Amino acid sequence: MLDKENLNENEQNEEVNVGEEVNTAKEEAVVEQSTEEIVDREEKVDHETDKPYKAGFFVRLVGNIMDQTIALAFAVILYFVFEKVLPLLGYEVIDKVGIFLIMYIVANVLCLTIIESTKLGTSVGKKILRIK
Repeated sequence: MLDKENLNENEQNEEVNVGEEVNTAKEEAVVEQSTEEIVDREEKVDHETDKPYKAGFFVRLVGNIMDQTIALAFAVILYFVFEKVLPLLGYEVIDKVGIFLIMYIVANVLCLTIIESTKLGTSVGKKILRIK
């Protein structure tokens, strides 16, 4: 008799364990599905925030000021290199402002052209502000 009772208890425990496994599997499936939905929503939000938008005048002005600041820094570097190399060739810079303006124009044309032709596809200021 004890053996029959033990067998019945074992069968009941196995049924409960099988039922728990089914419930656990269902809960895991629900968790996985809700996790996938959350990830999908986050990806949609990320893509929406990465999209460039049509900006107004002042936002574009700030972006252009950023780009001009980069070109100015590049022009300063070019000027100092030019000023150090020229005496080695036996020449001297007399009109420093004129040479700097020429370097600024060269830097402005080269910087923006090179930056826009890279993977960015746009200038640094426009990329930072996420505008077209």
